[in-house]
Parts: sequence; C-alpha cells; structure tokens
Amino acid sequence: MSKYFIFIPNLLSLLRIGLVYPILNNIFLGEFAISFIYFLAAAFTDALDGFLARKMHWQTYLGTILDPVADKLLLSGLSLYCGSMTTFRFIFLLFFLEEMLLFFLAQQFI
Repeated sequence: MSKYFIFIPNLLSLLRIGLVYPILNNIFLGEFAISFIYFLAAAFTDALDGFLARKMHWQTYLGTILDPVADKLLLSGLSLYCGSMTTFRFIFLLFFLEEMLLFFLAQQFI
C-alpha cells in the first residue's frame, strides 16, 4: 500500500519550489508577516519531505534532485534579495529560524 504514496515527498518538494515566489514577492511588498508564514510552510514541507522519504523509504531519483533544488532556490533567492534590500536582518532571521526549526524537528523524529 505504501508504494502508492511514494510521490508525496516529491510533491512536497514541488510545493516548496512553488513557495519561493510568494515568499520573495511578499518581502518585496513589505508584507513580512505573510512572507514569514509562507516561509514556515516551506520549512515544514522541507522537514516533512525528509522525514517521509527516510522513514517510510519513499526515496526516488527525482526526489534526490528536487529537494536540493528547492532548498537552493529558496536560499539563493533570499540571499540575492538580501544584497539588494535593506531588510537583511529580517532575511538573516528567516535563515536562522529555518535552520533551528529543521534541527529541532530532525531531533524529534530521528
């Protein structure tokens, strides 16, 4: 039965890729709270994706490509945006919170 759900981690990675634009756009518009909510959703999908892929053995070749691409798109987009705006402290806080959230979630589930 679990072989039918093997696509879920890949779907979560695609969702994280899709969240890159709303995160960056809302930062650009000055809607930091909305951007932060989208960012938390992206961090949650990242943690859930990794958990499901490892614990449920739902690892695929596509997933090994999509997961790092999603992470790099988000981090690169935020980094490039940091260089052009004065909201660097907010962006750094987002990076820090994502890493801490992923660390604590990984400790809980591993």
